[in-house]
Amino acid sequence: MPAKRLRDERRGGLTRYLRLVVRGLRRLRPRRGPERCRCLSRPQGGGPGACAEPCAAARSLLERARQDERARLARDLHDQAGQQIASLKLGLQLLGRDVTPAGSARLNALVGHVDELARDLNRVAAELRPAGLDDLGLVPTLQAMVEEWSLERGIRASFAAHGPEGTLSSDVDVTLYRVAQESLTNISKHALTATSVSVIVHRTIGAIELVVEDNGDGFEVPALQSKSGTSQQSGHGVLGMRERLTLVGGRLELESTPSVGTRVRAWVPCGVI
Repeated sequence: MPAKRLRDERRGGLTRYLRLVVRGLRRLRPRRGPERCRCLSRPQGGGPGACAEPCAAARSLLERARQDERARLARDLHDQAGQQIASLKLGLQLLGRDVTPAGSARLNALVGHVDELARDLNRVAAELRPAGLDDLGLVPTLQAMVEEWSLERGIRASFAAHGPEGTLSSDVDVTLYRVAQESLTNISKHALTATSVSVIVHRTIGAIELVVEDNGDGFEVPALQSKSGTSQQSGHGVLGMRERLTLVGGRLELESTPSVGTRVRAWVPCGVI
C-alpha cells in the first residue's frame, strides 16, 4: 500500500539519521585516563613544563572543535531530524482518517510517542548547544534558563544584567552558559535549604563576569577543593567549571559559608565585538 510504503520510508530515514547522530555524539565523548602531552613545538632545551603554553593552546583548539561539532549536531537534530519527525507525525494523522476507531486509538498513541521523541530530541539538541545562544545571545538565553529553573524547582530566582551590549565570542557564550547551568544544578542537588537565588551578568569593556549566589546550606570551601582533585569526587563540578574557564582565559572564584550560602563568580576577559 502506498501509505504503508511512505510510512516505512519515513521511519527508515529517521532511524538512519538517528544512528548518524549517535555516532557523532560518541566522537564527542572525552577519553578517560590521564592526558599526555603531545606538543611538537617544545622549546629546545626546555625542561618540565616547557610545553605548557602549546598544550594549553592545543586544549583550547580541541575544545573549540568539540563545541563546533556540538553546534553542528544540534542544528542537524533541530532541522533535519525535526523535519522528519514532523513529517512522520503528519503521515500518522493522515492515516487516522482511513482506519477504524480502534485503529485510530492506536495511531493516536503512536502520535503521542512521536511527540515524546520530538521533546527528547529538542532536549538533547539544547544540551549539545542551546539554540538561544546563536539566535538571541547570552543574556536572554541565561534569563530564560533561570526563569525555567525557578519554575521547575519552586525556588525564587532573580536575574540581572549590567553593562554595555555587544556580541561575545561563541566560546565565551557557551562557557558562561555551562557555568551558570552547572551552578544551578549544584543548588538543586546540594543547597537543599535554599529559598533564594540570584544570577547576575556584569559586562565591562574588557571583561564579563557571571555571579550565581544562593542562601542555601553552604560548605567548607577548602574541604571541597581538596576533594575536587580526586577521582571519586568531582567537587560539585568545580573542577569542570575551572577547566572550561581556563580554556577561554578566565577564572573561577568560589565563596561559601556553612548555613549561609554560596557564591560562584566566573570572570572572562573579552571585548565588545
